[in-house]
Amino acid sequence: MARGDLGLAVVRLRPIAEVTFFDQIRLELGWDVLPVMAVGSNLQQLAVAPQNRLRLADFKPVLYQGDGMNLQHNLDRLFLRWIVGQFELRIGRQAIGHGGARLLPSADLFGPFGPGAVATEFKRGVDAIRLTRPIGDAWELELFAVMHRGAQGDESPDTGLRDGVYLARVLWRVPEMLDASILVGMSYRLPTFALALNGDVWGAGWYLEGSGRWDKEADAEIGDPQGPLQLRLTAGLDRQWQDQWRTLVEVSYQSTGMGGADLADPLSLGQPAVQMSAAAQRLPIEVGEGFLLGRWYAAAMVSKPFRDLHSLQCAAIVNLQDGSALVMPGVSFSMSDDVTLAIGALLSFGKRPTRSIAGITVPRSELGSGPMLGYLDVRTAW
Repeated sequence: MARGDLGLAVVRLRPIAEVTFFDQIRLELGWDVLPVMAVGSNLQQLAVAPQNRLRLADFKPVLYQGDGMNLQHNLDRLFLRWIVGQFELRIGRQAIGHGGARLLPSADLFGPFGPGAVATEFKRGVDAIRLTRPIGDAWELELFAVMHRGAQGDESPDTGLRDGVYLARVLWRVPEMLDASILVGMSYRLPTFALALNGDVWGAGWYLEGSGRWDKEADAEIGDPQGPLQLRLTAGLDRQWQDQWRTLVEVSYQSTGMGGADLADPLSLGQPAVQMSAAAQRLPIEVGEGFLLGRWYAAAMVSKPFRDLHSLQCAAIVNLQDGSALVMPGVSFSMSDDVTLAIGALLSFGKRPTRSIAGITVPRSELGSGPMLGYLDVRTAW
């Protein structure tokens, strides 16, 4: 249940198929079909992931729209995997990830999960060509070409080529010590890099990741005092304790977030609202790489299994600038080998929105503007 909604029900059907030819060629297919029933619409953006623009073309997401319900779908996987000697080639719609941050990802340039995403255990596929080759036992080289569909109304025939993501990745592994991954190339016509490091120290796993772009025109953007370098960084620690408790802590910074000098406020909405509006128009948010509008964040997660396969966990994300937070408690029960039941909530804390003299809803903190909801999630596979 959520403020402004009486309820929402999403049924997710995901048929998958794999066909192998001659032990070297494999075709994979995954399709989501989602009947959505709701009273109100405030929850749908949390329960159903938005369209991914890293695709050349896509079907219309809504097959049927009715009173209080709709039928959505998403062709999520359709790619060919071909192994020739030491080379592996993947062509088509596939899932690509980079980095290891759980709550505040900053090195994933391919559409990471956002906070509070319900029923999105499958990462949305992107249209890409991906060539991988190991070099010895410790190195791996990978080339990516990911297509990009422009904003709605951009009908340019070469949008997917001009504004694509073209990157080379080098992976270096030192067993039981360090994994290092570096991405270098171009994305959205801007020089781009990303770095992901992870290892172990004093019984805990650590990771440091980040990404950046050089945009020489950024100085002209309203409210972006950080200059042409668009930088995002995350550091984290993940530890499994002897009594099965698991803890995770992350800290993140993004230069494109709100902050810095005051912006013009012609409608007298207040600086938080104006700053958030400016941050939402910057590239990481527009292309789906980022989902938070501030600069400094901390996040934590605590989890513990109980009675064999059941588990209890609670995660939180805090905006360190305005003190607002999202808290996500939950418990999951493994009913059988094929059935899992989860009960949880997404709770927002911070200054709540107000209404201006003109009747406009004005946010006063970022995460304090979020919903208060509870959910029940049943998953099965056969």
